[in-house]
Amino acid sequence: MADTQQAQSEPYQVGDIPEELHAEDGIRQEEVQERLVNTRQTEQSYMEAFHRMTSERVKLSTLRREYERGHIQTAMQRLRRRAHVEVDEEFLHDKGDADLAWGATEHYLDYCLLVSGKKGLHAILPTSTRDPSYSFTLDLEHSKKLWKARHADLGFDPAGRMLFIGTYHQEDVWLAMVPRSFTQEDVLDDEERIHDEEANMARLEAPRTAMTEGHFCMMVSLLATMLSQTGYRDIYIRDQTPEELTITNMKRVTNLIGEFNVKHEMTYIQVKKLNDLLETGYDGYVEAVREEGGESWQDSFLTDNVPITLSVRYGQNQNVCQRGSKEEEATHWQRIHSYGGIRTMSIALATHIKCVPVEHWEEISVDDITRVHGEQIYDSALRTERERVDLETYPLLNERGGEKQVYDEAGFRIPRREAIIGHDVTTTGMLFGLRNIHELFHRDPENMMVEEADMPVTPHYIYPIGCLKQTGQFQAHGLFSCFSTQLDKINRALIRNDAGEEEDDDEDEIASALFQGHRASVRGIASQGYNVYVHRVRSQARFHDVQRGMMTAASTGTHMQGATHSFKAKRFYEECKDALPFERYHEKIAQGTYDQALRVENVYSIDVFRLKDRYRNGRHIFEHIIWPLTRMWAHPNVLEQVKEHVVIFKQDVLPSIVEWTTFGLCSLLKKIWTLFSDDMEQRVPISQYFIELIGALERTLNYAHTGNAKVLTKGLMNPLWLSQGLLYDGLPSLSPLVKTGTLGDIRIEEVDWPLTSKSCPQMASRRSIVYNYGQELCQVSSLVFRNHAHAPQAQMRICLTTIF
Repeated sequence: MADTQQAQSEPYQVGDIPEELHAEDGIRQEEVQERLVNTRQTEQSYMEAFHRMTSERVKLSTLRREYERGHIQTAMQRLRRRAHVEVDEEFLHDKGDADLAWGATEHYLDYCLLVSGKKGLHAILPTSTRDPSYSFTLDLEHSKKLWKARHADLGFDPAGRMLFIGTYHQEDVWLAMVPRSFTQEDVLDDEERIHDEEANMARLEAPRTAMTEGHFCMMVSLLATMLSQTGYRDIYIRDQTPEELTITNMKRVTNLIGEFNVKHEMTYIQVKKLNDLLETGYDGYVEAVREEGGESWQDSFLTDNVPITLSVRYGQNQNVCQRGSKEEEATHWQRIHSYGGIRTMSIALATHIKCVPVEHWEEISVDDITRVHGEQIYDSALRTERERVDLETYPLLNERGGEKQVYDEAGFRIPRREAIIGHDVTTTGMLFGLRNIHELFHRDPENMMVEEADMPVTPHYIYPIGCLKQTGQFQAHGLFSCFSTQLDKINRALIRNDAGEEEDDDEDEIASALFQGHRASVRGIASQGYNVYVHRVRSQARFHDVQRGMMTAASTGTHMQGATHSFKAKRFYEECKDALPFERYHEKIAQGTYDQALRVENVYSIDVFRLKDRYRNGRHIFEHIIWPLTRMWAHPNVLEQVKEHVVIFKQDVLPSIVEWTTFGLCSLLKKIWTLFSDDMEQRVPISQYFIELIGALERTLNYAHTGNAKVLTKGLMNPLWLSQGLLYDGLPSLSPLVKTGTLGDIRIEEVDWPLTSKSCPQMASRRSIVYNYGQELCQVSSLVFRNHAHAPQAQMRICLTTIF
């Protein structure tokens, strides 16, 4: 009894055990904590849990209702489950609706590249020698500028060869040092061409496209020497072979470049003199500098290569091939460039496919049709199947209420009715159906070039939009296969012109020349398709606000030190404070009306050297190549096949879809922003775990807008389920690593945070830190995060924050 009273009077000790039960080799109490810390949910366990779940169907109308009624908690909780979107019929048009008017008549020049094939400045020489508006601005102050033109059929490897030298009209002008074989024109023989192409692609040992500093200095010496010889202004060079090939030293020996941004305006006569001297005097210059110069001038860069020029214009979206303007446009193309020294030409022609609901139709009189198209009218586009029709007796409508189509001699459709559109009706929003889009890229074995024989389908890539998974945009290393017949006709016409042949020449012989060895003069090398509304929401040429990672940059800025980085962090914070990225997107789509046509951009390469001299002019290229390329869209074989692979949304639905499907995601981002906005304003470092969560969520939102999988970081976003939800279901999901409660609380399970193979915490902010604050600060941030994650007290702590 006494012992019992004594025991009850002693204070309670957590974990106290009788002394006789103490083990001689007892485990240290610290090991309990260590084992708990080291018992982690693995990435594999999270992935298995994701795949055990069933993806549920959610209607787009449900997501719209949640968005419009502001059901934030419901939308956020939806992230806990796997789900895919079903688009209700109320949001779609039936592709077979007879009261939809289709058209593909608006065309735009989005990109134009000229690559000269002779020494000199041929890419900027005009046809007219008396154009008073001619102006070339020589600018050598951007020696490190990189060549970034996409889908450029250069014919040589640009690594270490490219130098930006100025602007001509709206075109950027580059000087390229290419292998000597590149300037040969007699390469129509197959075996010679293959040999020369291999030599032309010789690669310099250079990490990027820009010339090395030493090679740039050689170009400055070359241009300064020749400009001084032509008597251009006051340009001089004291020593054309300085031993020290540095920019600093070159500024001392010539005034062609200077301490400030020196630009030189040149007239046509001045450019022509420099061009002629480069053509005739380059080899003499090289011989002289190698004889007079020291060791640094014995580089084979000058002896193995010759200078040519390139001009490139992109992003202009210039309307081309407009009805009634053919002669005016041909005159413009004839004037601005002389094509005598051009080797290849690459152009991107964009076409807007429009589909509009019709209020009513008005029949076009037979007299008006025959006055424009003549009497030769047929019931089919195919020559082998068609029969002439009499429009007076030929039915206007088919059994489905659609127009009974007729065609002209060339196989192009002739409209028989005019669509009358309501004043408040705009273009429907369209995207591509992605599940079967590969059918548009199947190649016809009979019309494949030799090098394409092992690729029955043109390589292409799909980009789902708005979390719809099966609907979106595409990019391809070629064109739709339905263009092949029309492109074949254009090339046959060029061969017929080259050979001086008449229309009734043997087409089999022409086709044999075209497809059995010789490369076609005009080739489709790339294409992409998307909805035009994306131009509405972009603040820059390539990116819009949702793509910039502004919230990630603002949150990482709380850890940055120094005036420069603090200023950047404040700027990002102020941008987000004014409006978060997805709020900026809403502001842009909610105001005014804008085009929602489907845009297809086709990129072509034109082998100008394959044309006869008399055809190497802008007028011929426009009338016989560019105009027919846009005219292909009017052929029924093209538009009808494309129509089968589009999804037609009703007016103003498309831009809002991504807001409806990402409402839960954006709500979570906004709650996190509300939590930490005061800390960001006061530069109080916020939890690195929340920074990485913000980064992962912003990347998810980016994918929803672009469909580009490169934005998804597998190491972090797979165990978070974000990337898995996007890829498998369309809608993103959120794993138990992040918990959102009914009261708005957000928890991150730090103990289970994914690690790399080197036991470093996975990050989504790394690229943002490098881009905005520098590589060094990224390494410091990663180290701090790693040390924090490996501290036992940090791992045992669960970050719990409640937002009221």
